[in-house]
Amino acid sequence: MQRTHKATLIPGDGIGPSISEAAVAIMEATGVVIQWEVCHAGLAAIAAGKDPLPKETTDSIDRTGVVLKGPITTRWRRLSERQRCAAATLQSVRKCAAVCLVRRYSRLSRIPTS
Repeated sequence: MQRTHKATLIPGDGIGPSISEAAVAIMEATGVVIQWEVCHAGLAAIAAGKDPLPKETTDSIDRTGVVLKGPITTRWRRLSERQRCAAATLQSVRKCAAVCLVRRYSRLSRIPTS
């Protein structure tokens, strides 16, 4: 019987949900079973009438111990001091894997070293 891992998924906003969806598909392709707790932060949380870092998101992070976070836009000028503090807290979470865009060059047989 395969072990099920629990993790928090913060899809992000803008292009974040698309990138997060692709990252989840890649992880599922490895055969590792992950039970995702989907939470929101940043502008997605603000649009839902919540703080940029809602309590249910931090509770999920504490409960699962690991986060996959897609890109999150923060429009700092529109945020109150309390909201900026919450957004900065999210950025400082050490248990967070931020998904970044990469490009693969198939014609390169090796990475050149200097």
